Amino acid sequence: LYQKDGREACTNWKYYVGTGPFIISDYIPANLVALDRNPNYFKKDPIGPGQGNQLPYLDKVRYVVIPDRSTQQAALRTGNVDQMGGFLGFTLEEKTLMINQVPALKVAQRGAGLVSPIFMRVDKPELPFYKKAVRRAMMMATDFQTINKSLYAGLGDLVSWPYRYAPAYADLYLGLDDPECPDSVRELYTYNPDKAKELLKEAGYPTGFKTTLTITAVQADYYSIIKDQWAKVGITLDLKVIEGGALIGTAASQAYDMISIFFSPVFTYPEQAQYTTGTGWLNCSLISDPYIDEQAKKTKEAAITDFGPAMKITKELMKYVLDQAYCIPTPAYPMYCLWWPWLKNYSGETSVGYAPGDSWVQYVWYDQALRKSMGY
Repeated sequence: LYQKDGREACTNWKYYVGTGPFIISDYIPANLVALDRNPNYFKKDPIGPGQGNQLPYLDKVRYVVIPDRSTQQAALRTGNVDQMGGFLGFTLEEKTLMINQVPALKVAQRGAGLVSPIFMRVDKPELPFYKKAVRRAMMMATDFQTINKSLYAGLGDLVSWPYRYAPAYADLYLGLDDPECPDSVRELYTYNPDKAKELLKEAGYPTGFKTTLTITAVQADYYSIIKDQWAKVGITLDLKVIEGGALIGTAASQAYDMISIFFSPVFTYPEQAQYTTGTGWLNCSLISDPYIDEQAKKTKEAAITDFGPAMKITKELMKYVLDQAYCIPTPAYPMYCLWWPWLKNYSGETSVGYAPGDSWVQYVWYDQALRKSMGY
């Protein structure tokens, strides 16, 4: 471990060296990350009105840590923050309220949000959901349509695992309105508690069963709804609430029966870590199916030269994967980015390229005169 002046360099931000557009100039834990322009940055603006200009445009960038959601929004509403999006994106309800309060704000729909889905261990015969019939019963005992209408104004995509809809990957997405979607898959997303009870009885659980779902506090409200719905078919759900860091540790150590945690997003395709054998804790249901692995291998081989054929193989595979009900998904609902008009050359991006975070920041500039004319 490299040390400088007796201090461990890898744990001190002052020793960080990189090639990015900005350099960390200050860091206050749980409060602020301050960045200054890198005068030796190598990139130039590749397109648009600033084509050929040296990047970045901004002299300084400040990331302010504000834990409270209402305080975050107040900071944007009062012009103390210039942009909010990405992980801090707005729901439809939040976006509508903000625009009504501050019509000058600009808005764009960017990406989708969702509550982390439920993964259930399918590798342990002693657990109820080892049986496909039980997993299908749990799906049919979940009223996805009502949840989507009441929480997301009906705008959510019900099929969000293992892939949510994304325009660039539309050819692999198997939606419920797709003519190719099997009836056995559509059935899973149709609320049918009577059929769920029949399946539980056939699987040997005529009075239901009790199980524990490990979650974090931010998921508790959503899964309280699921708990109530499942109770109607005899499934007693105990919600075990733990801290976020502990949740990752629990997933990695496989110390759970059911867990709600994030999973590989669509842009990791064709990695398929969420359903192939031996892909670690991102495959939290511990799926190990020879047919899936065989088709996934074909997908990866095809993707080396052409994503088109690869996505066709994947879409065909989804007819089988979704039918197995390996995961209880949650609706993927629209999220919105809001910003002030003095942020120029910006149209609501949350990232540019393959999940690089706020890479868009290097391409934007600031109209101080406009900000002042607007009274801020």
